[in-house]
Amino acid sequence: MSVIPPRPPYQTENLKLPLPGGAEPPDYITATRAIIDRLDAVVRPSATTETTLPANPTVNQEVYFRAAAGPPPIWWRLRYNGSTWDFLGGGTIIAQVLEVGPWTLPAETWAVGDPTINVPLAGVYELAYSGMFGLGANPGFIAATYVFGGAATPDDLAQPQAGTASHLGGGTPVTAGRSGIRRELPAGPLRFAGFGNVPVNVYYRTLSIRPIGGLT
Repeated sequence: MSVIPPRPPYQTENLKLPLPGGAEPPDYITATRAIIDRLDAVVRPSATTETTLPANPTVNQEVYFRAAAGPPPIWWRLRYNGSTWDFLGGGTIIAQVLEVGPWTLPAETWAVGDPTINVPLAGVYELAYSGMFGLGANPGFIAATYVFGGAATPDDLAQPQAGTASHLGGGTPVTAGRSGIRRELPAGPLRFAGFGNVPVNVYYRTLSIRPIGGLT
């Protein structure tokens, strides 16, 4: 067995030798394992499981944050950068209404309803929304979007198609929506909204969000 000869301590707080816990290890394997353990704690700090963000985080602190209770629950891995939390990975929050019976919108009015997502943290997100509309016998104009909280004014607008092609009738179903939208969202409810210049039925509706960063 090889024995490590005595050496002066290496003067760093995390990697100094002799290692904490006693005399210098008697062989290279033990010494190497001890150093790897110290490096692992420095390079890959352990992440705790949280349902709220820590009140006094430290730089590079990591957490597994439960973004949605589910089922199944949605977890995000976050790292504190000194002012906000960076998103390192995790699931997309999706809310859907998959019903056969329609939600009938009055003419010339933005109607706000389900699905709803409770945005857990303020920050920058990528979001998407869509709805399937049926106009009945009369041609008309439809649009879909989303709104924050109790707002009545839509933040974004998606027509099913451009120009006159969005004026459809004869019971033709059409989907209106957008994806890949980058928005800074406040914490709180995010809801679907639809519009028609004639009474219109809305069937399947979907909202989804995935964080990009700058979370607080």
